[in-house]
Amino acid sequence: MDSGETLRISRKEAPREGLLKAAPTGRVRNAEVAAALRLTVRQVQRLKRRYEAEGAAGLPHRLRGRPSPRQFPAVVRARVATLLRTTSRDVNDSHAHETLPALAGGGLSRRSPQRLRHALRLPSKHRHRRA
Repeated sequence: MDSGETLRISRKEAPREGLLKAAPTGRVRNAEVAAALRLTVRQVQRLKRRYEAEGAAGLPHRLRGRPSPRQFPAVVRARVATLLRTTSRDVNDSHAHETLPALAGGGLSRRSPQRLRHALRLPSKHRHRRA
């Protein structure tokens, strides 16, 4: 870990370091640590090895910071963004959902064009009625 890098841990991961420090000294058994962290004894053993090797940097979840495997590829997102700005700029989100999958070359959910429109800070094409 870089000396200037800040380590962020979740509320769930916060007590891990204290418990894992106490485990090797013999004050706390692995089973007690596992019960406190709601993990199995095997997971606690793995965490202890990672803590000894990497320190506090080894405690956060390994997938943190990685992009979701379920998100659209950047190429498809860029293509849909271009279409929302040009060809489909006057179309509301429901119609964009119907027309964009054919143009973008992939299946989009009903909410995807709306989410992307918000991310691009494009105005909504749907007029909201006053209550």
